[in-house]
Amino acid sequence: MITARERLRNGGQIFMSGTVFYALIICAGFGLGLLVRARPRLGVRGARDDAFYELVLVRALKKQRRLPVFVDNYMLDTGEQCMPPGFPVLLSLLPKAVAWRWPWLVNPVLDAGVGAGLGCLLWAHSSSVLQVLCAMLAWAFAPALVRTCSALNRRILGNTLLVLCMLLTIQCLLSGGVWPAVAVAVAGAAMFLSHRRSAHAFVFTVLGLAVWRQSWSPVGLLGLVFGAALVLSAGFYLKVFRGNIQWLEFRRRNWKHMGAHMVYGSPAYSRDAAVGAAAAAVRHVALNPVRGLAGGAAQLLARNYLLPVFLIVAWREFAWWTEFERLLAAWAALTYLWAALTAFVPQLRFMGAEVRYEKMAAFPMIYLTVGALGWGAPWWLLPLFAAALALNARQVARLYKELSQAPPAERGLGPVLDALRQAPEDGVLILPPHVCDRVVLETGKKVFWGGHGGGFARLEEFSPVLRRRVEEFFMRYNLSFLLLDTEYMPPESLGLDDWFDPVISSGHYTLYRYHHGPAPAPAE
Repeated sequence: MITARERLRNGGQIFMSGTVFYALIICAGFGLGLLVRARPRLGVRGARDDAFYELVLVRALKKQRRLPVFVDNYMLDTGEQCMPPGFPVLLSLLPKAVAWRWPWLVNPVLDAGVGAGLGCLLWAHSSSVLQVLCAMLAWAFAPALVRTCSALNRRILGNTLLVLCMLLTIQCLLSGGVWPAVAVAVAGAAMFLSHRRSAHAFVFTVLGLAVWRQSWSPVGLLGLVFGAALVLSAGFYLKVFRGNIQWLEFRRRNWKHMGAHMVYGSPAYSRDAAVGAAAAAVRHVALNPVRGLAGGAAQLLARNYLLPVFLIVAWREFAWWTEFERLLAAWAALTYLWAALTAFVPQLRFMGAEVRYEKMAAFPMIYLTVGALGWGAPWWLLPLFAAALALNARQVARLYKELSQAPPAERGLGPVLDALRQAPEDGVLILPPHVCDRVVLETGKKVFWGGHGGGFARLEEFSPVLRRRVEEFFMRYNLSFLLLDTEYMPPESLGLDDWFDPVISSGHYTLYRYHHGPAPAPAE
């Protein structure tokens, strides 16, 4: 006969073995997610374009040890950097080797940690081993997250904080209380001070929850978050907020030119025959609206093939879901609605990320989808989930081919940077401006660029299309060098011979020195 002590000991052993088993699955899921996200960058030297501005700010933070930091290398900025500072602050607290030698590891670790949190939440809510395992696999192979993790950017930190904020907001709406509200305020303030588009998605989602629940409580939480951001940043968030509004206004005024060629779409060159001929050689026929919508929908689906499975689950299970699960579903649905609105409604395209907002719905979508794989699930649901997971894995494999290539900034730019370091003159105009931040970081030169929370009126002369001829910028702003990507724009079309002397050509980059006026005619 088994005694009560033996039964207690056996039960404890079973519990401990189950706990260890769940913990092993979640740790393995963290490792898999980290490997999948870091794999495209293993063995690839250098950082991608997004990383260099963050590293410029990290260097300034370490020197100045205050916020806001001042960087006078961006000639179209006000000097005071009013971008959300959360991510560079985080990098400045990390060991130097992480931020400078292995910057591509930061986002994979953060995002794999969110996936582990997803597994822990399912475990805490009594999900089965199969459900936790499926969630770990679904998170590891989410294509949009794998792509975003390929560079050092603030998007993953923004998504991490968004997930935390939404879970805390849902908890606060369900149970109320002072401490959940305080937690929402602190986490929301950190997000507002870290990533603009995550803040946009959070605001839209919370306002949507207010409408759905017909309650002012979510609006009150938004006000609390805004106030906390002001207090915790000692008022600096007001500058960040004002810069964000100016950035959105700049995009709203220029959204029709977003993505246009800076020279071919320029009114300053519209009557130039040489530019017109070059533009005609590369001009593409625009998609009609139907094909554009279909292409956008296909792109949205390709970012996570679990979407149709989630829609089927939501259709079948919504009536049986708890209030917590319904709020998660509203989070996912409102995120996709925001992505669709900013992608397909012309008046909202200036808001930015379009279908890229989709990744912000991955957490609730995966939670609810794997939640339907438990006891009583239809026989066809698990194979359907496996098929979507296989499509995601195939999409990740395709991304590897793209992301494992050397970043464009590496192709021939090194000798040009060496020449700039040695030159005594300052002021560099770069066409296109995608390597401006690397030039600042590695040469210390001033570049004709900006838009980091201010100076948008001056930036509008230069971007997204040139509203003056190139030589006019040099005369007006006393610039010294033109760095041209000759694959982006053939120098012959710009008439550079009259104004610029070539210094060095490397790869598809050519560095020119401005000589303050047309070259004199040769003596007869």
